[in-house]
Amino acid sequence: MNNFNFNQDFFAACSALGGGDGRDLAWAILSYAYTGEEPEGMGDAARACFLMARGRIDAAVAGARAKERRARPSADPMAGGAPDPTANPTAGCAANPTPDPTPDPRDRKRRRRSKEIETNRAGACAGGLEEPDEAEVAAWFQANSPLPSSVAEAEAAKFLDHFAAQGWVTGAGVPIVNWQAKARAWVARTLELRQREGARSSPRRAAPAADFSAYAATDGVVAHG
Repeated sequence: MNNFNFNQDFFAACSALGGGDGRDLAWAILSYAYTGEEPEGMGDAARACFLMARGRIDAAVAGARAKERRARPSADPMAGGAPDPTANPTAGCAANPTPDPTPDPRDRKRRRRSKEIETNRAGACAGGLEEPDEAEVAAWFQANSPLPSSVAEAEAAKFLDHFAAQGWVTGAGVPIVNWQAKARAWVARTLELRQREGARSSPRRAAPAADFSAYAATDGVVAHG
């Protein structure tokens, strides 16, 4: 791995600790990211912060390695190596819409939509989109969203399925060239929906019972004191 993203919240944690603990935490994060080994000799506060951040470090490293694999140049054919299909960002993108051989006229709408998706995918590839794989998207969601780990994993799958199904274009048919920007918007929308659902599900406080003791009735006539 050549590059590791030192997230802003990592920097905030180091700054909050300050002094030696902050430096120890920064070194622990970077050392673990590049070597996979946990440094020793940290103070209790720095070690606690490191243990909480370790899962996100693992996710960020996995995402960086997946990106490097996709950008790896193809093998030299003169040396007998096979070309690396991940080196070509347009791999799997059809130059022309794939014809659907199904002759049933009842499937006309479905076939037309399928052709539109293939056309949009080709346009996205021509526009420079490097279509992400499942591992890369999952790693991004784990490393860059404040969602719980299980929720981030589920939302990453939903995000990938949604945009892959529509050929990596926006609702207006514009090719997506930066999927991370769409992922940030997806996370923001998910947080907004979760906050709304939490507000709706929070129990309402019961109104206090009224006290009518001052209005006791005597022989059916209300006493006025």
